Amino acid sequence: GQSDEKLGKIHERNWARLHESEGSARMKSAEIRQTVKEIVAKTASIEVADIGDDASFMDDLELDSLTLLEIAFNIEHDYGMKLTEEELGQITNLQQAVDLVQQYIAQKPE
Repeated sequence: GQSDEKLGKIHERNWARLHESEGSARMKSAEIRQTVKEIVAKTASIEVADIGDDASFMDDLELDSLTLLEIAFNIEHDYGMKLTEEELGQITNLQQAVDLVQQYIAQKPE
């Protein structure tokens, strides 16, 4: 009947909203950021709460280059990605790490 149809329409609209690429990309971004923060925290033995969204690994968190490499390797391992030397060198702050993971996920076939 009509109420079923109405429910169907609402369901369709919600489904579309859930699967909008921008929305899911934004959600993914928050998830990735959280995961990357956890990797950094674990690797560098610091608290997740101490890592700002745009924290610089060397300036803000005072990490050395060896720790940065470890973080990069752990990110690679966690996401099953392979970073080039150039990309490894790009990871100097949290946002860059998140961006690299996002690019990787975006390029990965479903």
